[in-house]
Formats: sequence, C-alpha cells, structure tokens
Amino acid sequence: MININLLNEQQKSAVIYNEGPLRIIAGAGSGKTRVLTYKIAYLIENLGIKPSRILALTFSNKAANEMRQRVFGILANSNLESEPVVSTFHAMCAKILRKEIHNFGYTNDFQILDELDQKEILKIVYSELDISQTEFTYSSILSYIQNRKNEIIDFNKLDSNQSKEDEHLIPIEKEVAKTKEKIYEQYQAHLQRSRSLDFDDLLVFVFRLFYDPKFSAIAAKWEKRFDYVLIDEFQDTSLLQYKIMQKLASTEHLTIVGDPDQTIYSWRNADINIIMNFDKDYPETVTVKLEENYRSTKKILKAANNLISYNKLRLDKKLFTENEEGEEIEFFCGFNDEAEARWIANKISELKRNRVQLKNIAILYRVNSYSRAIEEALVRENTIYKLFGSIKFYQREEIKDALAYLRVIHDGSEISLLRIINKPSRKIGQVTIDKLLNFARKENLDLFQCLETNFSEIQKELRISMDTLKNIANLINEIRWARRAIQTNPIHLTLKEFMLNKIKYFEEFKNSEEEYESRLDNFNSLIEAIETWENKNPSGSIDEYLQEITLITDRDVEDDAASYVSLMTVHNAKGLEFDYVFIAGLSENIFPLKRAIILSPQKDFTFLKDQTEENPEGLEEERRLAYVAMTRAKKRLFLSFSVGRNGINKKSRFLSESGINEGRAIRIANNFSIAAEVTNNNDFIVGDFITHKTYGKGVILEIFDGIIEVKFDIDKKIRKLDKNHAAIKKWDENE
Repeated sequence: MININLLNEQQKSAVIYNEGPLRIIAGAGSGKTRVLTYKIAYLIENLGIKPSRILALTFSNKAANEMRQRVFGILANSNLESEPVVSTFHAMCAKILRKEIHNFGYTNDFQILDELDQKEILKIVYSELDISQTEFTYSSILSYIQNRKNEIIDFNKLDSNQSKEDEHLIPIEKEVAKTKEKIYEQYQAHLQRSRSLDFDDLLVFVFRLFYDPKFSAIAAKWEKRFDYVLIDEFQDTSLLQYKIMQKLASTEHLTIVGDPDQTIYSWRNADINIIMNFDKDYPETVTVKLEENYRSTKKILKAANNLISYNKLRLDKKLFTENEEGEEIEFFCGFNDEAEARWIANKISELKRNRVQLKNIAILYRVNSYSRAIEEALVRENTIYKLFGSIKFYQREEIKDALAYLRVIHDGSEISLLRIINKPSRKIGQVTIDKLLNFARKENLDLFQCLETNFSEIQKELRISMDTLKNIANLINEIRWARRAIQTNPIHLTLKEFMLNKIKYFEEFKNSEEEYESRLDNFNSLIEAIETWENKNPSGSIDEYLQEITLITDRDVEDDAASYVSLMTVHNAKGLEFDYVFIAGLSENIFPLKRAIILSPQKDFTFLKDQTEENPEGLEEERRLAYVAMTRAKKRLFLSFSVGRNGINKKSRFLSESGINEGRAIRIANNFSIAAEVTNNNDFIVGDFITHKTYGKGVILEIFDGIIEVKFDIDKKIRKLDKNHAAIKKWDENE
C-alpha cells in the first residue's frame, strides 16, 4: 500500500479523491508532480485499478519521462501485470493514428515531419509558386500553418482548406492573406501526396476521428479505452487538445493539474479560460489548491504573491512556505545596459567566491536581444555560460551580417563580402559569384576591388544579366556612400542608416511581425553597443572596434562545460528552478513588453485606435511571465534594469507591484534613481559632472553603494572613486 502520510493535507486530499472530476490548482513549487505520481500509484496499489486503464498526459517528453520514472520508483516493489500509459498529447495522438489512420486512406507507417522536414517542403512549394523568403519567411508561414490547424472549425471543411477571409482587410493585406492560403494549400497537398503528417496534424486527424459522425464507432472505442485520465500542465491546453481530452476521459475519473497564474503560452494557442471554466463544463468538479511552496524563501514568495495579485483572471490562491525568511531581494538600476550587465557579472563572481556553483545560477530576460550586454560582461569576467533556446548574440544571423557589412565598409574584406553579397536578395546566385571570383583571381585583385575598379570589364566579358549587374552596381555605390558617411559621422549612426534605409536589410522579414521585431531588437542592441564603445573610445576606429568584438567572441566558452550559468528567456525557464536567479531588463516596454500589451489599430484603417491603449489580457500574461520568473528562485532573487543613456527607460510596474521596494532593496534603488532631486551637495546622480583635484572634470557613469564611476575629460579614462572623498565636488560651470 502507498503511504500517503508522506504528503501534506492538501496533497493528500488530491491523491485520495476519487468521486468525480478533480481540478488541482498547483502553485509554483508546490509538488504537483509528486501529487500526480502518488495519485497514479495510489490508484494501482490502494484501489486495485489495472495500470493499463490509466492515462497520464503532459506536454513535453522530459516531463513524461520524469513522471514515468517517479511512478515506477514508487511502485518498485509491486509486480505490475501492465503499465500505466504516460505520454505527451502528441505522442498519444500518434499512437491512436498508428491504429486508425487507414480510415483516411493513409498507411499506418505514415511519416511524422519535424520542423526541418517542413521547411524542405516549403522550399519546394515556394519554387512552385515563385515565392521567395524575402516575401514570406519559413518561420512566419509555419506559424500561420500552426494557427490554421489549431482553429476548431467544421471538420468537413478541413480538406478544402478554405480560409476565413477578414472582410475588414485592406487590399494589400487581402493579397498577403490570399498568398499565405495558397502556400498552405500547396503545403497540405504535398503532405497528403507523401502520406505524411506534421505535429499539428496529429491533433487535427484525431479530432476528426473523434467528432466526425462517420467515425462514431471509432470514437466510442477510444472513449472506453481508459478509466482514469490525469492531465498535467493543464493551463497550457489548447481548445483542440481539450476537445480530444474530452473524448478520452471519463467524466467520473478525470483529474487535471495546473496553475492559471503560469499560463504563458497563448501564442502557442494555450487558452487560460479552459482551466478557469473547467467547473462550468464539469459541474461536479471538486477543486483542491496546493498552496504550500517547497522551493522558495518567504521573501521571494511574498514578492511573487504581491505581483500576481494584480491579475484579475485567476483563481485566488496564496502560496506560503515553511522555508526560511531568506535574504532581501536585491534591486539594481544601471546607467545603461552595460552597467546593468557588469553588476550581474560582478554579483556572479561574488557568488563564485562564496563557493556557489555556476549550475545553480540563472539569468532570465524577456527578449533574446537583452542577452548581448550580459554575454559580453560574463566573457570579460571569465564566467562560463550557456544560452538555452537561442543562439549566442554575436552568432545571430543579423548580427553577423551587420558586422560583415561593417568590415566590407572598412576594408572590403572578401570573406565578409561573400557573406552579405546576396543579403538582402540581389539575385546574385552562386554561379554568378563563381564567375566574379574567377575574374578577380585573373586580375589578381580581391573581389570588392575588382567590382569597384573593373566593373565595365565585368559587364563586357561575363555573361551576367542586366538586372544582376544593376544590383551589383547598387551594392558598390551603397558601400561607397557608407565609406564617405563614416568619415564625418559616428560608426553606430552610419551603420544604422546603412542597414535600415540604404539597403533595407530588414524589409524581407516584415511578413512575420514576431521575427521582424526580434531581428530588429537584436540589431538595435548592437547599435547601442557600438555607441557605448564609441563613447568610451572617442578616437577609436572601425578596425579597433572589430578587433575588440573578435576578441570577445574568440574568448567565448564552449557549451559543454561541466558547470555554467544558464541564460534564457522566461518562457524557456518554465518548469525549471535555480538557487540564484537574476531577472534582467525590468523596465517598461521591455518587461512588460510593449508589443505584447498594446492593442493593434483596426485593420480597415478608416480610423486608428490610440496605440498606447493597453490590452488587459496581454498585460496579465506579461505579469504571469514575471511571476513565473520570480518563482524559479530558491535562495536569492536579483532584479535589475537600466535607465538608458537618455534616462528614458522607466522601471517596470512589476517592481512596485511586487513590493520589493523595502529595506535594502529601496536603498539600492534610490542610489541609482535618475528621478532623484539634484542638490548642491554630494548627493550625486548618474550624469552629473564633478571635478577632482587631480583628474579634473568628469561625468558620472555609475553609482553603487557610495562608489562613483567617472569618465574624466583629461585622459578619457574611467575611474572608480569614493563619492564622499574630499577631492571631489560637483562641477560648477560658473567657477
């Protein structure tokens, strides 16, 4: 028999309840996997339920494997005649279709396509429809396909793939929608001809089996297959998954486990209303709340509880813990991204000196572009790190391309030119490039020199189309423009104008708003980094900057190190926990993210809504994201943001909502507040000018615990000084 006395009272009541639908609201760190696994074991050992009649569903292979291992660990001494079915939604649907897909004319050994396979099919479709990735990126179309398949629509229309055209679309948007639908139809035709399914098809086909009246006998068979169904992470359920679950589950023995406060995947079709309204679909539902947290300190939980209480769309609960009070949450406001990143890197070095292992530390942020300054700071501190769910900043395509353009502008580097010669598309294919390279070799010149000085000979001797020659000429002139511009303008402004307006590098990504915004965010982060470098090195050259970046990336560490700091977005941190958590970028428009909380204007453009109007649903999801981030921390939580060079960044509303402005946190915050009133004493703020008896005039770049970081005019060096030293006073322009 299973000893349920090892559980707390809330957990125990969830395990033994067996009289109807059960909704378990499991707060962060409250032991929900423990409850689920104990409930499965309890059904088998204590109630004598046949294991094969139990189905447990979750959303990732990792979670399914962990659940399976823990169940078998509890039942280690039992002689089981069968095993419970523990699976992901998609794996369960694949299992059903291996037995039933012949009803659609497919063979049971159908192929399941992954994302790379999907892109290979799109490559063929684009060729057939004469569409290029400059019009629609593969990622944007795959997102469109996923959304189309996750719509619950009449199954009789699924084969016709009719689009629900929005009558309010303006003509150009209608044309875009029409083209996307053509791609979708052609893509589906390829899948059907090859008798293949993508991951979303697994759900769609099972939905059709369960709800099409002509398959009623099959649906009835699967409705009787399991007596007990348990579903983990129920807050992430889509409507399509919910419909499938309703057919598989007996209403008498259905258990769902989730936390509305951790619904952060609406962009993957997760619908918070499903768990919120579960008791309306199943009126006999009993709800058990798991509110004791075993993960975090009292201070961390207090901040998380304060924050999430501002959400209206939630089931009221308040986490508590018997853990220690813990240390105060630390808050830092930096002068710019680099200052914030240095603080994080220095704090981690301090933790290392106190024998904290790097594997117990995570740095979380809302958007991937925020990792740039943090990565640089960690490299400079020789701290090993690993990015999850993303590519390291200086390895991202748009960053490598921008730096390659900068190198070509500087010295015409052939290697860099070959990288960007067709980015954005200039219809310069590999055959043309080979011709140009051979001609350059014959002339004993590198490629750019050859294009610049021998263009008329190339035009005469090589069989290259006029359109392509025109594009090559435009590229040469654009590089020449940048070389002239950079003589009298800063590097960062020249590169920004060149990439955005001269060559319009990002135009090809505009068909996917998410991809466009992400790439542009990364590029803007690079521009800010170059500007910061120029401010510190006013006489520095492009070559010196590129050398420094090469050194940073060359010193980068390998991902396979035994212990490393984990860097990731909050979305990627879901389900994880760390002793020490840093949440960076807590400023308005970054976290919460502006584009996630601002309502879009009306599509018909007859009038435009005020684009500062906030979407309450979007704001609540952003708040849930911040809540998830905070509740990853076990021992210490560090929060930070930067005010930016112009002091325009405001601290995130989530900071005040979480109530962290207490004790030490408010003291640190006030030291860095740009809103502090300027006085005539030594109550300095960032941006103040000071004078030093030895070094002369300088500007304050950073302030922390009585230390000021000052850049002096005399030698442009940055020095750290005690702000109360007798040699220092505020600069008076009248003196």
